[in-house]
Amino acid sequence: MLTVFGDESVDSTNQKVFATAALLGDEDQWNVLRDKWKDRTNGKVFHASDCECDQGDFKDIPHEENLRLYKELTIILANSGLLGFGAAIDLAGLRKYFPDSREENPYLSCFLRTVKHLGERAQQCVPSYPVEIIFDQHPTNEYNAGLIYQYLKLNKDWDPRALLAEKVSFASRKEIGIQAADLWAREIMKQLEGHLEKRDRRRSLLALENTHRFGADILLEGFYRGMRQNYPQLQKELDVHPEGYLQWLDKRQDNESNRILYLMFTEKVYRAKKDGMESLS
Repeated sequence: MLTVFGDESVDSTNQKVFATAALLGDEDQWNVLRDKWKDRTNGKVFHASDCECDQGDFKDIPHEENLRLYKELTIILANSGLLGFGAAIDLAGLRKYFPDSREENPYLSCFLRTVKHLGERAQQCVPSYPVEIIFDQHPTNEYNAGLIYQYLKLNKDWDPRALLAEKVSFASRKEIGIQAADLWAREIMKQLEGHLEKRDRRRSLLALENTHRFGADILLEGFYRGMRQNYPQLQKELDVHPEGYLQWLDKRQDNESNRILYLMFTEKVYRAKKDGMESLS
């Protein structure tokens, strides 16, 4: 069994950068990391932003001591053998070209990219093992994350779908896998924030990247500009149109859940048409 633990991170203003990140490893790798992590934290629940900024459970601890803990946990993660991936969004760029984007969109978009990439990495492992996906508890997004996960698994052309667990799971921050993913999510968030503010790359990020096992999709304003320009073609390829959505919506409420359900509906229609054409060929 392989397990993916994931978490999200956002800048201090909740306006500039959003990131989701996750870690993939087997049972032995996770057990070793848990033991080392617990020994270093003395069993204390780690939260990356609180530790680095002397807040929450870390507010009465000297700053140098908090930074030392953050550094040493980064080294533990770098030496763990785990694979890390994530996605970070330039929120201003997203809102500029997609002003009607709903509040949940950044989380769901990053979640989808992260799970998809690590599912594909898991498939490359020899031999292949089932993959369990576990993210930090997020009551406002768990239902829609579950829908996005099911939408991903609907695609029969995406081979890793057979390896992924039937449903995505959620765990509390007491799970050390979530704490480690939180550190990695913060590094990705700070990477994009640093790029936007023209700061040097963090040594903690470089320590992880230098293992060649950690990477991320960084979605800048240009990405969303290109997406907006190609939007008509994308709608045509997916056979997703505002008129079709409104017709499907009927008396339903327009919300993020129903937008995902509509995508799932169009995927099923597309699959039925494709299967019908293949049966005739």
